Amino acid sequence: MEDKTNQSNKQIPVFYTVIPNILIQSRLLDSTERQLIAIIASYGPAGGCNWSRAALKEYLGSGPRLLDRALKRLQYLRLITVVKGGWKQNSGEPRKETNRYIYEKNPYKWKVTKELQEKIVQESLLMKMEPQAFEHEPFPNMIGFENSFESVFPRLAPAKKGRKKSKQEPLAPIQPTEKQKWEQRKYKASHEGLAYLLSSYYHYFQDIELARNTEDHGFTNEKKEYLESLHQIYLHKMNSYLLDEEKSLLDQVDRWIAEGMSFIKISDELLNIHREQKNKNAG
Repeated sequence: MEDKTNQSNKQIPVFYTVIPNILIQSRLLDSTERQLIAIIASYGPAGGCNWSRAALKEYLGSGPRLLDRALKRLQYLRLITVVKGGWKQNSGEPRKETNRYIYEKNPYKWKVTKELQEKIVQESLLMKMEPQAFEHEPFPNMIGFENSFESVFPRLAPAKKGRKKSKQEPLAPIQPTEKQKWEQRKYKASHEGLAYLLSSYYHYFQDIELARNTEDHGFTNEKKEYLESLHQIYLHKMNSYLLDEEKSLLDQVDRWIAEGMSFIKISDELLNIHREQKNKNAG
């Protein structure tokens, strides 16, 4: 009789989630971010995690600011992608669907520190796999990541410990570098919704054409890279799936163009729409 207790190929009779050791062992993520990665990764790349903000706050035992900070940091590291929820129209009353959070399982698509990139390559070689090209330049170290994140999202910077500054000692704002300024705008164009993306695109339309088609444009390397990236982000969005409200927004832009409205005026109108949407969502 076959001894089933000695079978070599045993399977765990429940689903489980694989999270790379480098994310668990490194100091890149804090405890809140590790918890978020665990729950988001458990849903896989197909549908993603569609927990509501209230459910995520209860799961983490945190407030809204801590949740916002953790989600933005995971996005900034390219560990997750956030798909914005649209408005559900087939119910008795239109309501906003929850966002979906999708875990990026390919570590060569992450934007992490140089040390972690080196570990990813080492582990690939140990597994007898060919290392891939990383999609993003790494942060030089943990301090570099923290500084970069805080320059892009200053309102989510952790509170500083120690004595408070007196009125005679105002805290000087951190001035982003030229590279950080354009990186911040590129990030917002990718993550702030279609109205913001179109506002940026039409605001810089002439500059984009100059950067793409001439050599004597006079832009810094950082601005030229931003303009070319903005053009690519715009093309990618136009060729992707669009929600009904996004299609309506594009129709409105077409009407403005047909009426002869200037691109700068269109950009201003789109920025107002973006602000109204943010205020509505915040409420």
